[in-house]
Amino acid sequence: MFFFNKQQKINNLFIYNLLNSNAYQQAKHDYDNVFLKNRRELTGLLPIPLRDASILVLGCGYNYPDVVLFSDISRYAVGLDIIDTYYRDGVIQLFRDLRNRGISSIKALVGAYYLTYKYYRYYHYLKKVSGVSIKHQKYRLQSYDGCQIPFKKETFDVVLSNAVLEHVDNLERLFQEMYRVIKKQGVCYHLWHNYYSFSGGHVPEPLCLKHPWGHLYGKYETCGLNKLTPDEIQNHFSRYFNLIALCQVDENNRKKGCDSDFQFEREELLTDDIRNELRAFPLELLLTRAYLIIGRKK
Repeated sequence: MFFFNKQQKINNLFIYNLLNSNAYQQAKHDYDNVFLKNRRELTGLLPIPLRDASILVLGCGYNYPDVVLFSDISRYAVGLDIIDTYYRDGVIQLFRDLRNRGISSIKALVGAYYLTYKYYRYYHYLKKVSGVSIKHQKYRLQSYDGCQIPFKKETFDVVLSNAVLEHVDNLERLFQEMYRVIKKQGVCYHLWHNYYSFSGGHVPEPLCLKHPWGHLYGKYETCGLNKLTPDEIQNHFSRYFNLIALCQVDENNRKKGCDSDFQFEREELLTDDIRNELRAFPLELLLTRAYLIIGRKK
């Protein structure tokens, strides 16, 4: 219904995400549910004060909120991503980047102006909810090839990411690179979107609703996602880091067993017929939206 081929998937998902987002809600979520919780946990885990820590935000994204917020409370924060363009680079550069991805001129022009305006509003709200003075040109943002992290050995006290691990083909190589750039006793902190969840196929919500968990039984295709289970990710991770925690996390970053209001994702849509179709998968794996893994360098 939504997709014709791989490129059409990219185009349609890009437009869908543009049209179905709320700048205020996103800013409030990024500050309240992501940053504040991350800050609290990292403060308790680091052997040094957070204000003295160096932080690498892996997969910082086009709008890099973690870089903005952690730059305000740490020694410094660096954003790293495989993308070529960031919000601060402006409309023209974004237009060129979208065209290079194969998006049509009209869609690229509309998308560039809309996305720039959207994040102009996003940062207006992020400043209001956080009280942080935002100066985009001062932030350390760097693009890379997705293979070798372009920093020297033992550069950072923290490496963190949000919704990145599920997009990585070679996690063993990535964790090895993280190990190299993290200082002794440094912390590795990663939340990822569970492939086996209701929304784990990373497609527009209407398609998820039409065919719940459809990516797991062939109702629609997914693109560029690994299918590793939490146990498999932990196995790779534990070769380089002493495991501190592996937690089930919901849409609002609440942890199962820690937060009384934790919720499984779309439990009401897992009918007996779908459950029978997916009987090979553990129930909680299907209902858990995300996982958080935390470790300390060995």
